[in-house]
Amino acid sequence: RKLLLKAVEELSKMPTVEKDAPMPVYRVETDPNEFEIHRINEGDWQISGQAIERAAAMTYWGHYGSIRRFQKVMQALKIDVALREKGIKEGDTVLIGEYELEWQE
Repeated sequence: RKLLLKAVEELSKMPTVEKDAPMPVYRVETDPNEFEIHRINEGDWQISGQAIERAAAMTYWGHYGSIRRFQKVMQALKIDVALREKGIKEGDTVLIGEYELEWQE
């Protein structure tokens, strides 16, 4: 009984915690322009990344101007440079999201 009374006394001395105090939320910021290139097999490449996948999804592949814009996005993100460094060749297949493209210089 004495122990219980002492515990109640000590607890009453502790500061109260506000129930409405917001909890801080920490999130890891990722660069939307980051991308990864994986060689699936000889002549097949997979590119993943938020910006490039979004650009591919927004491209109207039946219109030359849209395709040209997509090429500029790849150049701006330096994906073309990275693919060349990894050894891509003319005619290789490039997969981006659900889209399949043929590499041409």
